[in-house]
Amino acid sequence: MEEININNINNKKALFIYYSGTNNTLDLVLKISKRLIKEEIISSYSLYFPLAKKKKNIDLKEYSYLFIAYPIYAFNSIKLLEKEIKRIIDFNKDNDLSLLKIIIIKQSGEALRLNNSSSFTLKKYLAKHHSINKNNIKEYHFLYPYNIHFRFKDEHIKELFFYNQKIEDILIKEIKLNLDLSKRLIKSNIFILLNSKLFKIQRIGGTINSFFYKVDNKKCINCKRCINECLTNNIYLTKDNKIKFHHHCLMCMRCSFFCPKDAINIGLFNSWKVNGEYDFKKIDQLSYKPYLNKKMSFFYRSYLPYFLKINQLYDEYFNE
Repeated sequence: MEEININNINNKKALFIYYSGTNNTLDLVLKISKRLIKEEIISSYSLYFPLAKKKKNIDLKEYSYLFIAYPIYAFNSIKLLEKEIKRIIDFNKDNDLSLLKIIIIKQSGEALRLNNSSSFTLKKYLAKHHSINKNNIKEYHFLYPYNIHFRFKDEHIKELFFYNQKIEDILIKEIKLNLDLSKRLIKSNIFILLNSKLFKIQRIGGTINSFFYKVDNKKCINCKRCINECLTNNIYLTKDNKIKFHHHCLMCMRCSFFCPKDAINIGLFNSWKVNGEYDFKKIDQLSYKPYLNKKMSFFYRSYLPYFLKINQLYDEYFNE
């Protein structure tokens, strides 16, 4: 838990409950929390990672804003995050949360509309609370590079960050004016919802795939980073000093992504492995030039409709 306090401005506090495997979501959370402080929307914020060994009973009455942040996995949120939100809502069942502003910030590597129902279960748990006003729940979808499938080029990431900045500006504007026009960016329907439910099958993928994980002992330097940083304690060291895997993996890719020697084989998906963190500070300093265009393959073209919607909404807010 980290808390930053700023004196002499309003006494509004924000809580960020987040899940982050390879730190994309953490990067997003830190950017938005710092922006909220800068804009004097909040006076302090707290970060809570629900995979902490000791679960925390959180009194939501202490906060003006609740941010729920996660990476989209197979068109869904994270099961462990969903369970923790349910637990926290149950703990606050007798509290009046009618004034609590709830903002879901999610991120993925693609802008497909199939991501639009990913927060369905989270919203269902929030709606169970007797006093939470559904009109106080907002949702924003940001774009970050993949940590599996393939590695994004810096120019591609720069363009995603260019549009992330616009979404962040819209988020701040909507908080200040108490508006919710951004819901036009995240429209769902029964087909999208059913697709999300179907792809929940992915949640057993880590359990199955972990039977095929292995470590290349010729590359491994036994730094134990994978063991120390595994979010579910799925990786362990045997008595003969070899790295092995249990079978409660979330497929967050933290171990293979951050391995300094690229020594981890992720089983059935090893051909999709991405190794080595992105240098976001370097990318932030690049000059922006449009990168994606209609001549590219479908995956790259699929961003363009989302960019268009962001631009249209941004123009409504800032260029009238």
